[in-house]
Amino acid sequence: MNFQDIEPERIANMRILLHWFGGAAVTALIIGGFSAMGPATHTGTPVHQADAILTGAPYRDGLFIGQLQRRQGAKQHITWGRWSTQADRQAFIAGYQQGYGSAPAESVAQQ
Repeated sequence: MNFQDIEPERIANMRILLHWFGGAAVTALIIGGFSAMGPATHTGTPVHQADAILTGAPYRDGLFIGQLQRRQGAKQHITWGRWSTQADRQAFIAGYQQGYGSAPAESVAQQ
């Protein structure tokens, strides 16, 4: 097939498609390049390790269980078995002690 045999309108449509696909390919390359660079860094206030512990799920879980057992008048009994890592267990215990009332807040933040 020769270009001379193709209608001019069809050639114009093919050029539009080629430009569109070319633009889409360039856009995909740009987006892919930014994605490969990784997530942007957060420039706000840094999160301290103590803040991360106090807002983590193991600590909050321990805090809730400790408060619940204290309200129910139950004996202090720490059940940390559901947390698999040592750091999670320590955070749970710190939260439990805080919730039950056996540890001041300052000592929990320092752990």
